[in-house]
Amino acid sequence: MSIDYRQFPILCVDDDRASLVAMRYALEEHFCVITASSGEEALKKLIEHDVAVLLADQKMPGMDGVQVCERARVLKPHVVRIIVTAYADLEMALEAINRGQVARYLRKPWTEDELRATLRTAIDVVHLQRLMADVELRLLRGEEAALMVTSKLTHELAQQLSFLALTLAKARVLAAKVTDPALGAQLGEVARSGEVHVDHVTDLLRRAQEIAEGHAAKSGVADAARVVETAMAMIRPELGRRARCEAIIEGRPQVGLPATELAQVLMNLLANAWRALPEGEAHKHRVSIHLRTEDDLAIFTVTDSGAGIPAEILPRIWDEGFTTKPEPKGAGLGLHIVRGIVVRRGGKITAESEPGKTVFIVKLPAVRD
Repeated sequence: MSIDYRQFPILCVDDDRASLVAMRYALEEHFCVITASSGEEALKKLIEHDVAVLLADQKMPGMDGVQVCERARVLKPHVVRIIVTAYADLEMALEAINRGQVARYLRKPWTEDELRATLRTAIDVVHLQRLMADVELRLLRGEEAALMVTSKLTHELAQQLSFLALTLAKARVLAAKVTDPALGAQLGEVARSGEVHVDHVTDLLRRAQEIAEGHAAKSGVADAARVVETAMAMIRPELGRRARCEAIIEGRPQVGLPATELAQVLMNLLANAWRALPEGEAHKHRVSIHLRTEDDLAIFTVTDSGAGIPAEILPRIWDEGFTTKPEPKGAGLGLHIVRGIVVRRGGKITAESEPGKTVFIVKLPAVRD
């Protein structure tokens, strides 16, 4: 899925015209840039243009950056809001983030690469949100092709979200290795912010899929073995750099949920296994998916040889928004969504862990022919 970033306008607001010139110079080759020199002018342009991302300097006379973002949230809630701040403003910026007014902050002095990476991540989120909104609109209008469109988009989005989640996790690992502590912390914040957005869009994807299926739990049947094979094939290029990968298939049961949902469950579990393993030690580690049947159940077992999840943390990994930072890296992202899918389809998911081994077991009702 190739994105033309110039189709997603960025509104930069700063009372310092030199800063605006610097931003335009850094961005205009790859992005559509709109500038404003005051909060009032920014809000006017926000209404006039289809803005995707708002980049607001915190310290401005009259209306400061947080106030601009608060007003923008009311006018156009789907615009991604980012505060640009000096170190002295960091506490205020973090407070704004905690109140939910802005997606993240960008610390001065920024670099061109950092600025572009931040904006690409923000636009990726906007693009996914717009795709989902388009799907829901088609469904609400009752168009005959809606189900076909949704199936195609959900498959593409699920695949792209999985790769995006892996990329963000890798970025967070690399951030921990940066020698400049402040820059490393900020890069880690970028990755964590992106992971939150991935979780949110993944949940939107699931909801849109439910709409397409008429909220009927029995509306989809998946070939479990085929989904296992596909999920492992999709993630093997990344996962294979950290572990020997294996899919063990005993039987080919059908399960009562759409293939896209089952793929979402397995890809999230494999992505968590990927996070649990270090770079460059593939010969030492193993990740496997084992599919088998027992009575009327299809049982999926995902095992990794990572560091393991501490016993005191294990019961909390299913909580919405829960994450473990910085260690262990093998739990948190998407697990509340995974559990929601499994339980909604009449199944059960459990986790067991000890040093050097983590096992997730998913049990789903098999569908008789």
